[in-house]
Amino acid sequence: MKRFAGVFLEMEARGLLPEPLDPERKARFEKAMLDPDPPLSVVHDVSEYIPLKRLAAGMHRSQFGESSMFARVPPEMHGRFYGEERFYQARPPWPEGAEPAAGFDS
Repeated sequence: MKRFAGVFLEMEARGLLPEPLDPERKARFEKAMLDPDPPLSVVHDVSEYIPLKRLAAGMHRSQFGESSMFARVPPEMHGRFYGEERFYQARPPWPEGAEPAAGFDS
């Protein structure tokens, strides 16, 4: 949530959204930026698939149509928004302070 919130707060600050964020949504995003992250269990670099991820997202017109917030993420922010998949193990809980697993082959 923090990455998502950070991208959209930055986009609003840079004037890249068609209108300011709804105050309730903006408050949720700002709170998310202050909340501690849950322990991250797996990080997978998917940056080589950013074009495919964007193409697939574009197929979901109701969520990712041309006028959606996601369609407005500028190219220089694609890596930050689309380039990594993160997973959070719920049960058993990921050990506090443990490094996330990484380096899985695609």
